[in-house]
Amino acid sequence: MKRLFLLLSILALSVAGCAQEHCPHFAGAVKRRLEKQARWLVSESLQQEIAERSVAFGVLVRIEQCRVLTSGIIRDGDFALEGSYFAVAGDAFRSLVGRYRGVWMLAVVPADRETKMPVANLLELTEHDWTLIHRDRDGSREVVAKSKF
Repeated sequence: MKRLFLLLSILALSVAGCAQEHCPHFAGAVKRRLEKQARWLVSESLQQEIAERSVAFGVLVRIEQCRVLTSGIIRDGDFALEGSYFAVAGDAFRSLVGRYRGVWMLAVVPADRETKMPVANLLELTEHDWTLIHRDRDGSREVVAKSKF
């Protein structure tokens, strides 16, 4: 009976482990090559820094770091694609992710009419800087926060 319980416990843990998303972690030459292409992807502190200013973008950065590294889109040059649907504190958001000439842009919008637009709705990531921006419907932009990483 104890063996059966132990076996079932091990199976349950392995299934739960497979269900979790596994994000790759790199070191050495591979990490240095990734840092040249998109430093924000391997920055361990970036997500925390941004989350202090925007919880929605803190969550999105964590999601997209993993998704970009596992999908292989980093090799594809310039692009724009629909990002993830995600929730923060009960509010649902949609995202857009893109790269143009080495500058990455992440955008968030409410996924439903009940969710308010966050103060920052764009995140620009360059080689060493990040900038949270609020962009109005008329196209005007206001910097909400910026820093180096």
